[in-house]
Amino acid sequence: MSDSHTNPFTLPALPLLTAPTNTQTQRLFVAATRMNDGKTTTCLGLFAALQSVFPRVGFIKPIGQRFVEVEGHQVDEDSVLLVTIYKVSVPIESMSPVAIDSSFTRRYLKEPAQTLPKLEDQICRAFNRVSWEKDFTLIEGTGHAGVGSVFDLSNARVAKLLNSKAIIVCPGGIGRPIDEIALNKALFDKVGVEVVGASLNKVEEDKMEMIADYAGRGSQPSRRALVGRVANPKSPHQPQSFPDRRPH
Repeated sequence: MSDSHTNPFTLPALPLLTAPTNTQTQRLFVAATRMNDGKTTTCLGLFAALQSVFPRVGFIKPIGQRFVEVEGHQVDEDSVLLVTIYKVSVPIESMSPVAIDSSFTRRYLKEPAQTLPKLEDQICRAFNRVSWEKDFTLIEGTGHAGVGSVFDLSNARVAKLLNSKAIIVCPGGIGRPIDEIALNKALFDKVGVEVVGASLNKVEEDKMEMIADYAGRGSQPSRRALVGRVANPKSPHQPQSFPDRRPH
């Protein structure tokens, strides 16, 4: 949970934050190889699994591209979905601190040096609030690792900003998923974020065992694509493990 002396709801507005003051709550960033890979479904399953282990779990989607109006705030629709299902006890506006509307990028590019520190501050403060008195916070990215680079807040950079490790969600298969995971992982590596695993999503049930076997073989340490889970679409809340072939 947060440092006992740092209540995020009473922090002064200045100076702007360049990192969360919360350094104790465990966290994980969920990225993907592209949009619509099943990242939100994976987050729903992970959130349920985390709740079975940790008494208090928080959630945030720092950068949102599809949002709805909730209580006067623009809130990403995936955050609203998770709140609706799990009744997360965090301020809903903090779950979606940055909403990307149709003119956001143009506004940013006019004054990037002035705007970026403010956006980083918004994200860090929102993370502090959703993680206040929480044991674990799940962080959902948006699209592939590079999404957001045009305004200097790619998924990889946001994970770095929040001092989080990451997993990567990818559609099921063998060759293409391993290639795409490795490609996306390279950007996380570049900014210093550790990718600790991956989830192959939308795998046909009768191919689960075969995909698990060969995807595991394809994720040898030399390739650094750390595939660790295969999600069953008929039971997305219960991902199936497959053998970890990396040396211990």
